[in-house]
Amino acid sequence: AGFNFIAQVEEVLEATEENPAKVVFDCEGVDLSRKGTLEAVSLCFENGLIFLVDFQGQKEVVDRRVSILKKLFESKNVRKIIHDSRMDC
Repeated sequence: AGFNFIAQVEEVLEATEENPAKVVFDCEGVDLSRKGTLEAVSLCFENGLIFLVDFQGQKEVVDRRVSILKKLFESKNVRKIIHDSRMDC
């Protein structure tokens, strides 16, 4: 995970329930489901920064990306907006 991406997520995670952050995202993969594979997530933050996070490469790098995204997606203080989720479930 790149430094800018980590810093952006950490900033967003500081949002409060009274003033939630928003993130728009879309998932890409093969047969996305419990049996499919997630290959990339594109994210756009309120400040206009856009990131494409892929899940290819060294295990420790991929694990760090997954950990950061997990924190972001599990945060109650971040509103998640997903593009066409019919294919991302």
